[in-house]
Amino acid sequence: MNFILKRVLPIALIIFTCSMGIYWYFGGFDAVAVERKEQAMQYPLQGLKYEGRMGSPLFQQAFEAVRDQVKAGNLSAPLVVVQYPAKDAEHADVFIGGISTGKALDSMEHLTIQANRYYEVNLGTSSFVKPRPDQVLELIQQESIKRQESLQPYSLELYFPDNHVVVQVPVKP
Repeated sequence: MNFILKRVLPIALIIFTCSMGIYWYFGGFDAVAVERKEQAMQYPLQGLKYEGRMGSPLFQQAFEAVRDQVKAGNLSAPLVVVQYPAKDAEHADVFIGGISTGKALDSMEHLTIQANRYYEVNLGTSSFVKPRPDQVLELIQQESIKRQESLQPYSLELYFPDNHVVVQVPVKP
């Protein structure tokens, strides 16, 4: 017992304190704020549609293909992932795209997302402390219920080059 009090407890407290400091530094204790925006949102997107298992190599290939087009300058940042309702938690129904620069890319589909009202959550740059997308969508859903508004059945995740992520969900007209 004396060994635990003299050696293990101080080391455990130091590790715990350092861990909490790192978590705080990366913004882990920052509240996630849901903002309601009343301004025009319009994204002319070019990208790839994917339906299937979320961890599939085909999903990764589609994501990387669009990301490479953004990096090459053929599409503008941010990388936009439009999430549609899926059959279950293991499947995805998404459109992965970038903002169209006006060039028509042969292998890419076109999709335009427009809304005049939407909810938005800005997430920090550290993936170490970002909440999961389902947690963010639940917060947005709760806020829309408070305001008695119905949401569109899809959400947008905007991935910026500095690792900043923005989640948006349009309100039904």
